[in-house]
This record gives sequence, structure tokens and C-alpha cells, in this order.
Amino acid sequence: STRDPIVVCSVLKTIQFMLNVNPRVGLALAPYYRQILPQLRMFKNAGNRGVDDSIEYDQQQRLNVGDLVTETLEMLQRTGGPEAYHQIKYIIPTYERTEH
Repeated sequence: STRDPIVVCSVLKTIQFMLNVNPRVGLALAPYYRQILPQLRMFKNAGNRGVDDSIEYDQQQRLNVGDLVTETLEMLQRTGGPEAYHQIKYIIPTYERTEH
């Protein structure tokens, strides 16, 4: 469990890389959503106005942990199988379905 945005961003980039290399990784991660997603829930809206600026990550690269969480959740939804959306929505009620 971590609340360090730099660590969270590194993990999210790694998950995204794995999903891009082999989308079947999404199916492999699906059984672990209950361990992964609660951490992401904390950072989901981190890029929105009114959220503490300490959530910002590496302003020179213009990366934001909230944006990375959203992108990663969308990738997990697309690659995690037919129940992925419902599993994500259960743990992160503010998550909205993406259509791709």
C-alpha cells in the first residue's frame, strides 16, 4: 500500500506498458482488482481543480496521477474481460464506462 504519487505513477506506467505489450495481461490482473483498485480510487480525481497540488507528479513532463489512473482504468476495462467494468465500478463507484 502506498500513497506516494511518484510510486503510483511508476506502477501505473508499468501496468499500461504490460497491457500494451500483451492485452491478455488484463485478464491475468482481473482477479487482483480488489487489491489494486482501492489504491487507485484515492488518486482517481487527483487532477481536478481543488485537489491538493501535492498530487501533481513531475510537472516538467506534465504527468498527473489522476490522468494516469483514468487511462489505466480504461485499459483494464477494455482488457479485463466481460466483468471488468462491473468489478471496477464496484470498487470505484465514480468510474464511468468507456466505449472503444
